Amino acid sequence: MRLSEEFRKYLWIAALILMMTAAFTAAQYIRPPDWLFSNTGTLVVESNPQGVAVNVNGKPHGVTPLTLKVQAGVHEVELQGPGKPRIFKVHVTRGDRVAQYVEFFHR
Repeated sequence: MRLSEEFRKYLWIAALILMMTAAFTAAQYIRPPDWLFSNTGTLVVESNPQGVAVNVNGKPHGVTPLTLKVQAGVHEVELQGPGKPRIFKVHVTRGDRVAQYVEFFHR
């Protein structure tokens, strides 16, 4: 039994509609990834030597190595290591991970 060309076309269209309906139905039950609707990103600060105090936006957050979840945007990071403190700005975008490494030289 041979199907007409036009009937085959309708079968393909029906199969496509069925697959799209199944995909949209399944998407309602699958949880989206957290980063998709998150307003935060990850900031990683490392230094040599380790154990350097870290301030982010003027507030203490611990010592290096340090991993923080922060709001998306520009943040001022201050490291209070040996010698002069290092101050720099980082731009963290939502869902991303930004890493900074700072080397303190001993004299």
